Amino acid sequence: QIGEHGTSKDRSSLEPRLNTGTTVAPFWQRVLIAPNDVNYHLEHHMFASIPPYNLKRLHTLLSTRGYYDDYDCISHGFGDVLRRAVRPDTPEMVPAE
Repeated sequence: QIGEHGTSKDRSSLEPRLNTGTTVAPFWQRVLIAPNDVNYHLEHHMFASIPPYNLKRLHTLLSTRGYYDDYDCISHGFGDVLRRAVRPDTPEMVPAE
């Protein structure tokens, strides 16, 4: 659940790239944490009729066409998901140096 919506920038937005996310993860993480390609959650929200086994292909197609450019909606592994889930939301929350 954290990887699906917990790292999104704006859960109230209708834009899928802002209200959900995708986690590009290594095989062992997909087997243990996200079986059945549930890590491609953003693509699932955009095209719910696509079978789960084709979501990775859809992700690759959209990536090559620049669909995710300028959006912070892709996590790289579930360690990245956790890091992004605890990041400050606003600049005011960033500790002063």
